[in-house]
Amino acid sequence: MLPSRCMHSDTDADTPSSIISWLSDQPNHPAQYENSVPVHSRKRQQPQRTANKLSRRRLGELSPNTAAPRLQDMEKTGGWESPTKRITRSKTHAEAGSRLRGPHSIDPKLYTPVHSRRGRSADQEDEEPTPKAPLPSKNLGAIPILDGAGSEKGESTQSESSTGDLESRTSNRSSSPRKARFDMQLAEVCIINTTFGAPGRELPASANGLYRAIRSIDLHRRVLPSAIRSIIKDTVEDLDEDMYYNISNDDTEDSNIHHARWQRILRVLSAARECKDGDYPESAWNSEVHSRVLRIALESSGSIEVWYKDLTSARISEKRLLPKIPGFNPKSKMVDYGIVIQPAVNSILEASIRRLCREQQLDSVNQTDPNHVRFTPIAVSMETKRAAIEEDQAILQLNTWVSAHFAKLDSLVGSYASNEKAKAEIKAKATMPILPLVKIQGHDWKLLIAEKQTDLILIHGELAIGSTQSHLGVYQILAALQRLAQWVNDEYRPWWMREILGKKE
Repeated sequence: MLPSRCMHSDTDADTPSSIISWLSDQPNHPAQYENSVPVHSRKRQQPQRTANKLSRRRLGELSPNTAAPRLQDMEKTGGWESPTKRITRSKTHAEAGSRLRGPHSIDPKLYTPVHSRRGRSADQEDEEPTPKAPLPSKNLGAIPILDGAGSEKGESTQSESSTGDLESRTSNRSSSPRKARFDMQLAEVCIINTTFGAPGRELPASANGLYRAIRSIDLHRRVLPSAIRSIIKDTVEDLDEDMYYNISNDDTEDSNIHHARWQRILRVLSAARECKDGDYPESAWNSEVHSRVLRIALESSGSIEVWYKDLTSARISEKRLLPKIPGFNPKSKMVDYGIVIQPAVNSILEASIRRLCREQQLDSVNQTDPNHVRFTPIAVSMETKRAAIEEDQAILQLNTWVSAHFAKLDSLVGSYASNEKAKAEIKAKATMPILPLVKIQGHDWKLLIAEKQTDLILIHGELAIGSTQSHLGVYQILAALQRLAQWVNDEYRPWWMREILGKKE
């Protein structure tokens, strides 16, 4: 029997007796026994009834004493429906949702948290939720998916943004400095790093003099001034007579110069120790240590038209100068310092360089064009790193830079020719010079030498030239930099004037 409050005469005519009878036979239907409904079921349905009553009270349809809606009204208004209608409606919604979402889409219900479905009424449970895009996880794509061969794959079922992030990270890993360095062997002009003395890849004859001189410095020969022998012997261990140069102590002026330089070296050692112990950034090493060392060395090199330039903000200015490698993106591939030819004011060299840029419509004579190096040819490039880390990155930057350097020199050779045919003939006869490179990692300074062949660039290395950890090490660096300055003045400068400007000394 249905409860008496639901048996009203005004609805009997509208409700078929078969449905009333069927409702009475349902074991869990509220029409059979309202008070015996389990507690959890009443709690689940209560929010819906309360919400309906509150909303209708606000509209003035119910007073606080108005009875709850009858079953027939609930069926008409959607507050309750029979299981048959519910199943039919669920199937219809599912089919409609499938048509809207497409055959390969993900059901939004799968992303509905379990706790958000608790406490909902039956009709709320069956309502089709508004589709929402799943929120990307912070760790989405952080772990690569590997196929049978061990190659990384992106998972196609992830959202578009997450897949893009995964592809980006995979691309970054695949273009790591080490891999990119070896990819340079696929360039049109192949770039290969090798070691000094490797079989079949010996240094060219033009590099032998510089290599032997730096090698001698590495063996501590003639790197210490004899003018301050009394000071040095108290701080440097295992001294040998071969370490000294200018053995005579008769020149008082020379002695004063070396005493002043000794004090500057002590400040360099102190600054290097502070940078190392304090884990200072690369910029601090450059300003507090490397710039000081370069200034001390080149001030006393004896080469008037050789100086150093800060290149930390310089980038390769022309895309055509970059290595021709598919997908290669140099981004910040640059160096930190360059030892350059600094033409004297009002000199023939200065006038010739400016005329070259004007006639050839060049922004710069280098592979980079900041104003402070546009008219000062770079001879030795130097890359610095904070400590003995990121070695592959340092080598990659030097490789990229020196490749662009050779490309720029090649484009300038024969610029003085009157026509293209004459320029081509000059280029065919010209031989590219070697280009020394210096790699600095923390305290340690090392030399590399690059040579250009027809379709190959070989970068020989590495040879230690000193360290800012000791007095002897700093003196070695000073001697090596002065020897490089001598090479710029005696060999690179004459080549530049002859092959590019068409002038002889």
